[in-house]
Amino acid sequence: MIRVKRERAWLRGFAARERLDLVISDNRYGLAAPGIFCVFLTHQLLIKTPFGRVANEVLQRVGYRVIGRFSRCWVPDIKGGESLGGELSHPKRMPPVATRYIGWLSRFGGQGEEEAGAGVLVLLSGPEPQRTLLERLILGQAGGCACQLVLVRGLPEGGVRLKGIPPGIVVYDHLSAEAL
Repeated sequence: MIRVKRERAWLRGFAARERLDLVISDNRYGLAAPGIFCVFLTHQLLIKTPFGRVANEVLQRVGYRVIGRFSRCWVPDIKGGESLGGELSHPKRMPPVATRYIGWLSRFGGQGEEEAGAGVLVLLSGPEPQRTLLERLILGQAGGCACQLVLVRGLPEGGVRLKGIPPGIVVYDHLSAEAL
């Protein structure tokens, strides 16, 4: 909530200096302001906690109260059974603003299957320690994968050298957009 308040204060100051027509906020809950058309972009309309259904519902209510300050909500997923986000992006209860599924977003557009190859690319990012925990889970399960697996750890500054990487797995700390 402190970060949200700081974001709101920053946007008020920025909007006072600039003539804004639109703000698109990528999961930044504080970047909405009265009088400006503001879009909240998120794939996670339902935030799952380790504390169970009641905690999830309380967190969703709080999140929706904040999302309600925006003009629209865009979800980078598709409707229906081939959704990538599952119930995270398709909760039973929707936000209190007009919500639109805008399709999958990818920096890898335009490649055909024959060009891309038959492997798995894992791009990790996010806050610690969750990023490292997920990395360990992936590496622990990847040994049984029959395909080529490339793991990009999301560590632009480099990280601790990994030991015991199963065969067939290529690991990079970070790759440029062009290399990806």
